[in-house]
Amino acid sequence: MSTSRLLYRHTDNGFLIEVIEEAGTRSLYFSGQHLQSSQRLENPSKLLLPYTWYMMAFPLARRDDPKRALMIGVGAGSMARFLRQHVLDCQIDAVDISPTILSVAQDFFGLHGDDFLHIHCQDGGEFLRQSAPLYDLILLDAFDGDGMAEALYCPPFFNQVKAHLNEDGIFCCNLWSNKATRRRGLFQQLRHSFADTIFLPVPERGNTISLSAISAMFWRETCTDLERLAGLSDRFGLDFFTMAEVALRHNGGKDRLADSPIGSPVGFWRRLLRG
Repeated sequence: MSTSRLLYRHTDNGFLIEVIEEAGTRSLYFSGQHLQSSQRLENPSKLLLPYTWYMMAFPLARRDDPKRALMIGVGAGSMARFLRQHVLDCQIDAVDISPTILSVAQDFFGLHGDDFLHIHCQDGGEFLRQSAPLYDLILLDAFDGDGMAEALYCPPFFNQVKAHLNEDGIFCCNLWSNKATRRRGLFQQLRHSFADTIFLPVPERGNTISLSAISAMFWRETCTDLERLAGLSDRFGLDFFTMAEVALRHNGGKDRLADSPIGSPVGFWRRLLRG
């Protein structure tokens, strides 16, 4: 019978941060209840939380690997490690406003910078105001004790993001709130701020992941290309078939993978990988 161990507890400006280990998994919790990140000790680069799988859905809308990425909100660093492992030549800026969170990520989750991963303790908006690069991928996953960080999940910040995206760049947001009006407002703001936006509700979770761009995205073509979906699933170890189904179902796509004459997408993927 497994038992949990409290490895760390600290209150930072009224914001409770805890690290708990159980059954070979180490997890970061905010405010005593919100699970922010989990790491399998024997495989630290594996993404365990469903919302993080969908944060990595950007290949649905982008043909090439990102060469430069920005992460705002580091948490335990699971997505930074995943991107570092799977997109080897990508220069990553990982930004978090909290020195406490960054210390926890380093001391308890083994997140360390290198020649490709650059970690910054700074407000995300201030970082963009002082930063010149254009990015192929910008990920926003920044929460405080009250939910989504107000200064970042808003039109002025979205305009900053637009100014720092390449023409085919993707802006990916983790949208979560227990207030329906807050969620609906953000959906509208993202649609208004960007030329193209789609939403991916994470199955059986309260998170919705958005993908936005300053020009039209080609996500429908990818979502109906079973061979490409199989390749992405194999490469990243994620279920891109289900992500594609979710994208088509919730964004006006008429095509359905299940209607393919090849059969079920999962069955096709397994047959393809077996050769």
